Amino acid sequence: FDNGKRTVIDKNSEGENIGRIYHLMQNHNGNIWISTKGNGLYRMTADGNGGYNMKHFCHNEKNRQSISSDNVYCTAEDKKSNIWVATFGGGINMLPGGNDGNGFINANNTVSDIQNKLYRRIRTLAVDNDGLVWAGTSDGIILFNYNAKTKKIGSTQLKQTKNYNGNLGPLESYDIIQIAKAKDGRMWIATNSGGLSRAVQKDKDGGWMFETYSDKNGLPSSEIKSITFDNKGTVWFTTEQTICSFYPEKQQFAIFSSLDGIGDVSCSECAATQLNNGQLFFGTLDGYYLIDRKNFSMPKNEDLKLKITNFYINSEIVSPRLNDFYDYYIPDSNYVKLPSRSSAFAFSFASLSHHLQHRVHYQYMLEGYDDEWHNADATHMASFYDIPAGTYKFKVKAFLLESPDKYEIAEITVKVPPYFWASTVALWIYIILIVLGCGIYFWMRKKRKINLENMKVIKVGPQEVAFKHDDDYEFVKQLLDWLEEHYTDANIKIENMLENSSLSRTSFYNKVKSLTGLSPKELISDFRLKKAIMYLENSNITIQEIAYKTGFNDPVYFTRTFKMKMGMTPTKYREDARSKKPASTNRNTVEASPDEQEQ
Repeated sequence: FDNGKRTVIDKNSEGENIGRIYHLMQNHNGNIWISTKGNGLYRMTADGNGGYNMKHFCHNEKNRQSISSDNVYCTAEDKKSNIWVATFGGGINMLPGGNDGNGFINANNTVSDIQNKLYRRIRTLAVDNDGLVWAGTSDGIILFNYNAKTKKIGSTQLKQTKNYNGNLGPLESYDIIQIAKAKDGRMWIATNSGGLSRAVQKDKDGGWMFETYSDKNGLPSSEIKSITFDNKGTVWFTTEQTICSFYPEKQQFAIFSSLDGIGDVSCSECAATQLNNGQLFFGTLDGYYLIDRKNFSMPKNEDLKLKITNFYINSEIVSPRLNDFYDYYIPDSNYVKLPSRSSAFAFSFASLSHHLQHRVHYQYMLEGYDDEWHNADATHMASFYDIPAGTYKFKVKAFLLESPDKYEIAEITVKVPPYFWASTVALWIYIILIVLGCGIYFWMRKKRKINLENMKVIKVGPQEVAFKHDDDYEFVKQLLDWLEEHYTDANIKIENMLENSSLSRTSFYNKVKSLTGLSPKELISDFRLKKAIMYLENSNITIQEIAYKTGFNDPVYFTRTFKMKMGMTPTKYREDARSKKPASTNRNTVEASPDEQEQ
């Protein structure tokens, strides 16, 4: 798009289709570089008449200065106008000064030995403030630099720390999807199954220490697809089916999903950026999303309707209807005195604005005890114990991350009495309670054992699941029977699984998760992998055929998924399985497929 004029270019200068585009980059002099799958690299230069001259760079076995592979994932320009090219299988390429006069420098001519055998599958490039090129590969990160005097590329593996210091440590995955540099110069790394990481500092031995965020921190997935940044320094990234934002200063995440209009689509790798108008662009396999941050601000004349919903003492909810701790409802009052100094207490809270509550963030503090606000977790609870005697004020604050200055506060005064030291009577009470508790525990344990013996069992995922109710058993059994008939279909969607169910999508998801411990997608993947194991152990068909037979339409993705779950490639698994069988059954050894060898 140029001043409102839209130009569509889908063919090269010879009239051939450009094909699948992985990445676009415009360098400092206005040239546009197009990275393609299997069709090499294109450079578009404006001809001054509203059109473009196109230069095609492709691999030539007879020319060592040609690009090393036609599978080009992305390009980057360094401070000296050198164009760096990442290829998947051919390693790094560099075009000095962005021109094509002297050809590419790559592993076929002058790149150091580290590129001759390792780190050839490069997905992403980013240039740091020191001019080093960070290259993300399927085997880790490698750093490149160009010496203009010797006309050679230097390379070294990124050194990572071997130590953990609080939340700092090495990367949790070496399978790098994207590397992006924030405006403050920090390098952010999206990994496959290792979460989102930020390069923070080097340790005393020169190893990089990373701060990593994953599903352990409340993210919907540890598989990060893309990263970008907005003008406020917020980090935006995608997982498989969600768009997320992260506020580094506040250490807070916002997750946008179906409740915000995100459909059942898969986000693309490295397909996120901020447009000049401030909108955020996210590419998917079926189109794209445009996000305007203004739409997530607090609406005018809108209330979050913050409310303290429950009060707990020693993990027990307190209400006149349930117990006799108090004869009034604590959340509706402005004062509560604890029964004793040793009581642990907690408050739960929520926004009652139903169309906003999934995006509301909460902070709390016990004024007089805490010096600062604390971020609330997904339970929306604040718990306290061993608080010194005194009078405090519990406060909770609710706000949207996009408009943190517009917030609501709810509060209640808490009186903590001094210790009443244990008496002999109290000691006997404790003993009786312990004995009674042990009796109940062993009684419940025995009862549970009897119940388990009477339960129906189905093997789901890596473990057997026992069902207390017949309808739950039948629900899972019918689901597995359905998968037995449809697992070969690579286009299975959750909507297909819902056809024979009267449940909504959310209810169906929650029921499958609660009964099997797996999400519907995880259940499908696990079922397919079991079928793949059956083929690996009992047939001689190729890895590609097994992938297609079990519903994977990409053998490379099948191999990657199998290796992530089983800890080894399909070929290695087949070899190990056959080595354990009698020699008479070890016939017709199957070689690894080209796609698997690539992995």
